Amino acid sequence: MFEKVTLKYVPNYKINLIDPRKLEDLKCFKTDLQMVFGMLKYKNSKVKMKEFVNKNKAFFSQLDEDTYNAAKVMLGSERSLKAINELNDNVAGGIDMCKALEDLYQDGVKEGISQGISQGIEAFVLDYQEEGFCREKIISKLMKRFSLSDEEAKAYYEQFAEVA
Repeated sequence: MFEKVTLKYVPNYKINLIDPRKLEDLKCFKTDLQMVFGMLKYKNSKVKMKEFVNKNKAFFSQLDEDTYNAAKVMLGSERSLKAINELNDNVAGGIDMCKALEDLYQDGVKEGISQGISQGIEAFVLDYQEEGFCREKIISKLMKRFSLSDEEAKAYYEQFAEVA
């Protein structure tokens, strides 16, 4: 009963759905949507995304706010791209997505290196602790092997040492 009443008041419009990742030719879109869909198409391939952005550098170096917001939402990158927007707030002529994407990539590289170093230090601390070395000796070795200050070495030791 409810369905019949509801259907009477709700128009039955035809909606065409597309999956930009499966589109072969994006040239059928004549607006900024062509570029946003291009980014979506290459979302899972860092190399192809970089090639696409570099190929369309003129467009991506001066995005208007609406296109930027559409890309942000569709790519599911609201947190990362929000920071980019804040960096570009004072820039006239639009948002420079090329620089923003390069900065994001470099941040990812730095984060990966930092995680790798942190994991190495953790293994170092646990190995020496397992061998029976005292706190002071491990801190001294951390300072020597990883070129850390006394404070940094102590902080890493406190972070990773297992409390007996």
